Amino acid sequence: MQGAMADLDIDVNPSADELCDGIDNDCDERVDDDPVEGQAWFADTDGDGFGGTSSVRACDPPGDGWVA
Repeated sequence: MQGAMADLDIDVNPSADELCDGIDNDCDERVDDDPVEGQAWFADTDGDGFGGTSSVRACDPPGDGWVA
């Protein structure tokens, strides 16, 4: 699969950075996962509206309980 993906687009390959573009840039079969240009979202585990130290980088809000 990785070889086939790399053949389709020179910017899509296993060493490429993942971007927020709807494409699996790094050929890991996940689209827009841990993108370099994504927003940092912090877990608000106590519901006070402020994030803690646990974070993820995502193109879109990961769901309830996360703040930017």
